[in-house]
Amino acid sequence: MLNKKITLFIFSLILLLSTAKVYPQGYKFESIKTYEAGENDVTRESRVYETSFNSSNTRYVMCEITLKNNLYNVQPQTHKAKWIFYKPDGSVFGTVADDWAIETGWETSWFSRGWGWDDPGNWENGKYLIEFYMNDKYVSSTSFFIIGGNYSAATIRYNSIRFFECGTTVPTQENRSYATTFSKSSSRYIYYEIYVDNLLYNVRNNDVTFYATYYKPNQEIFGQPVLNYNIPSSWEQVYLHHGWGWPEPGNWDPGNYYVEVKYLGSVIASGYFTITSY
Repeated sequence: MLNKKITLFIFSLILLLSTAKVYPQGYKFESIKTYEAGENDVTRESRVYETSFNSSNTRYVMCEITLKNNLYNVQPQTHKAKWIFYKPDGSVFGTVADDWAIETGWETSWFSRGWGWDDPGNWENGKYLIEFYMNDKYVSSTSFFIIGGNYSAATIRYNSIRFFECGTTVPTQENRSYATTFSKSSSRYIYYEIYVDNLLYNVRNNDVTFYATYYKPNQEIFGQPVLNYNIPSSWEQVYLHHGWGWPEPGNWDPGNYYVEVKYLGSVIASGYFTITSY
């Protein structure tokens, strides 16, 4: 009888262990993005994700991390999140750490922290690096650029970049739907729109050339549209656009895409957009 009880106990224990769900890590990394903000963070809907920031109007550079909750509808979890900011010379610029509490009912969770100043004009030009850690384990990293408000040979000043979707006919500005997330089933061309100041305003017409590069989610170069434009001298500011894609929808691979725009050999603007699987 004793042997039978021991056998039954061992069998029950094995059955319990075999049916128990094991979660070695309660999350899955999805994306890392940067945006500019002031002393008070902006809502997620108002964030403009970029990787190039103008030193004359940049305060805090925020780093947003998005995770998939592997314990969705199972249990809550809390992790130690840490961001390390590095200067262009490789030295540590700042470290931010905080607890990241993920609720049971959150299928996806995002969290952001940043480094900088309350007032603009304090950043040095160059390429910066951000490393992100969870529970002191490296998760991901990203780079961003701080660029000067004026180039010695520049005839424009960068202000902002945003994205919109369209077909072979580009809609007028008032009819564009700006977004950073687009559906695979309905997306054709994804255009960037760059907003710049004309430094030759009321002087003469301004011939400019922008070289854009679209990167796939796997970092491969996807397309490189070139934009040539003659800005009339009477325009103080101007919105310029170019894009990449197909005349028909359904051809984009799902994932996070990155676009950078070069002017006079330097990256002056960049941003991310996402293609969803539906």
